[in-house]
Amino acid sequence: MRAVRGLLSGAAVLAVVAGCAGAPGGASGGEAPAGGGDDVTYATFTTILQASADVPPELCLGGVMESYPPQCGGLELIGLDWEDVADAETASGVTWGTGWLVGTYDGGAGTFTLTEPASDTPPSGLQTPAPEDVTFPPLCEDPYRGGDETFDPSSPEAAAALEELLTLAPQLDGYITLYVSDGSSEHNVLVQGDAEAAHQRLREVWPGWLCVATGTGAAEADVHTAQQALHEELGDRVLGSGGGGTDGIVEVSVVVADEATTQAVLDAVEPWLTPEQVVVTGTLVPVD
Repeated sequence: MRAVRGLLSGAAVLAVVAGCAGAPGGASGGEAPAGGGDDVTYATFTTILQASADVPPELCLGGVMESYPPQCGGLELIGLDWEDVADAETASGVTWGTGWLVGTYDGGAGTFTLTEPASDTPPSGLQTPAPEDVTFPPLCEDPYRGGDETFDPSSPEAAAALEELLTLAPQLDGYITLYVSDGSSEHNVLVQGDAEAAHQRLREVWPGWLCVATGTGAAEADVHTAQQALHEELGDRVLGSGGGGTDGIVEVSVVVADEATTQAVLDAVEPWLTPEQVVVTGTLVPVD
């Protein structure tokens, strides 16, 4: 099943398109998610932050506010020696840095206890997934069909046409996503239903490069509704969620992507999304 995979970077665990839960504790408030306490050893590469000398350091969960100094919320980090954090720096009484952390997680207490020193290299025994090949391919071989091959997408009139395209596309039945395959003017649209009917409708406002195809991903409207339900039902158990890209897959970020948490996510979004349309990622990854 596609629903579970590890996530190596706790500092960049989400790409939010619509809706985002606040990080537990710290700047965003809330309590740490329950779970853990199972003596499993976990690893993560993340931001570490100590807001002052009077409070313990934290392992940042969710997003990190890129102020100076930065801000975040997360798990109390037990056993940290700042001497082991190679890029540690201090400003306005705040100390922060990044590194690989290996230890045990207690969700009830909201703590992460190091079992070895922080490091700038990944631990042995960590199964790192191969990088995903993220591409934005053209969806057809005749992108000017029904349009105008001489149309200049940089012309003044093109700006108004593009605005109409970007407004109309999300209104199509079963609209999944729109992306550009060249970074600027090659517009590709995915829908769940009749691609030809969608193509004809979009040609009414856009004469330039255009491909429309039928996809298997979740409709954007369903993604937004599912995300809202997910964050309302599971609260701080979800660090963030995002959809988009070229496949309509919704990514959900949690602390630990164990079986119970993954099933809770799938149950929450079941009215709108299938298990194949959801990927659950864990900030803390088990170490073999």
